[in-house]
Amino acid sequence: MYQLKNKAIRPHRSGVVLIMSILLSSLALGMETQQGNIQLPEQVDRVDDLIAVAMENNPEIKALHAAWMGRNESVLTVVTLPDPTLAVGYFLEPVETAQGPQRLKLSLGQTIPWLSSAKSEKQVSQARAAQALEKLKTAQLNLKRELRTQWAEAGFLNQAMRLIEQKVALSKDLEQVLKIQYKSASISHRSLLDVQIQTLELIEKQMSLEDQLYRVRVNLGTAMGLNMPLAEESLPDRAGEKIEEILNGGVSSSHPRLVQIDGLKQESLALRSVAQANFIPDLRVGLDYILTDEKSLNGSPVANSGKDPLAISVGFALPLWNWKQKRSSVESAKWMEKRADALEQHETLILAQEYERSSSKLSELRRQAALYTDELIPRQQEIVDVLEQSYISQRADIQAFTQARQQLLDLQLKYAETLRSIGVQTANLTYLKGE
Repeated sequence: MYQLKNKAIRPHRSGVVLIMSILLSSLALGMETQQGNIQLPEQVDRVDDLIAVAMENNPEIKALHAAWMGRNESVLTVVTLPDPTLAVGYFLEPVETAQGPQRLKLSLGQTIPWLSSAKSEKQVSQARAAQALEKLKTAQLNLKRELRTQWAEAGFLNQAMRLIEQKVALSKDLEQVLKIQYKSASISHRSLLDVQIQTLELIEKQMSLEDQLYRVRVNLGTAMGLNMPLAEESLPDRAGEKIEEILNGGVSSSHPRLVQIDGLKQESLALRSVAQANFIPDLRVGLDYILTDEKSLNGSPVANSGKDPLAISVGFALPLWNWKQKRSSVESAKWMEKRADALEQHETLILAQEYERSSSKLSELRRQAALYTDELIPRQQEIVDVLEQSYISQRADIQAFTQARQQLLDLQLKYAETLRSIGVQTANLTYLKGE
C-alpha cells in the first residue's frame, strides 16, 4: 500500500510533474507485477467466485500440490530389479592353467531381491503419495471454510456499518433538538450530555467496524494469493438473508483427514513388509569371463589351448548381521500401525464432536433468526409506528420516538449478527462433510 501526499505544484515546474508521472507509472507497473497478474472476476456475486481464484493462486495450495506431484514421481523411482554390476580383474601374476595363463577376468553380477521387498517398497511410496494428496485436499477444505467464514463476516460488517450510521444520524438529530431544549431550560444538562456521549460511542463503534472490515479484506487478499487487501467492491453488502438448511448425514467417511490416516496405516503395513523381507536372503547371479592366452611348450603353441572359460555362479546374500536393527525396524512399523489406529479413532471422535456441536449451534441460530423476523422486529416496528403517530400529534416526545427507532436498529443488527453466525456454522458443517 502506498500513500501519495498531494502537494501544490507551480506551473513552471513541468519537469517535476513529468518525473512524478513516470514514478507513478512505474509504481503501478510494480504493483501489477507483485500481484502476479492474478485475474479477479469482474463481478463477484458469491463466495464461490473467490474460492475458484484462491484455489489457483493460494501459495500454500501451490506448495502442497507440488509436494503431491513430487510424491507421485517418487513412486516411479522404486525399482523392482537393481542395476547389474560389472567388474574387471587383472592378474598381477598370470595364473598358469592347462589352457594357458589367465590374465584378465570380466565379471557381470545381478542381485535379485525378494519379490515382496520391492513390492512393499513401492506400496510405501504409493501410500506416502496418497497422504500428500489428502493433505492437499485438507488444505483446500480449510481454505474454503476460511473464505466462507470471512465472506459472512464481511457481509455482516457492511450491513452493521449502515445500521450504525443510521443510529449515529438519529443520535445527532436528537442532540440538535436537545440543545435547543437545553437553551430554553426544558431539559437538564445531564440529558444533553448523555446523548452526546451516545453519539461519540456510536461513531467510535462505526470506526471500529471499518477497521474490522479492513482486516477481513487483508485476510481474504492473503487467502487468494494477493499482495494487498481484497477490494471492497468484491465484498457482499449485507449478511446472507438465505437461511441454510441443516446439513444432515454426519461426517463423511471420505473426509481427507480420515483418508490421510488410512494412508498412514497402509504405509505402516508396507514398512513392516519391507522390514520382514530384510530377513530373507537376496539371490545373486554372476557370470565370469576369463581371458586366457595360448599355452606354449618349448616355444611352440599347444593345440586347443588359449580358450577363454565362462563360469556361471549363483549365490545368496545372507542376512547374518544387524539382526537387532532388523527386529527394531519390524517393531517400529508395528508401533506406527498402532499410532495410526489411535489417530483414526481420535480424528473420528473429534470430527463427530465438531459436527454435532456445529449442527446444534446452527439449529439454535435458525430458531433465533426466526424469532427476530417473525416476532421481535415486527413488534418493535409496531412500537415505532405508534410512537411516530404520537410524536406527530405531540403526545410523545422526541426522545421516546428516537429511542424506539434505535431499538429497532439494534434488533436488526442482532439479526445480522445471527445471519453471520449461521454463515460461519454452515461453513463448518460443509467442511466437516468434506465439501
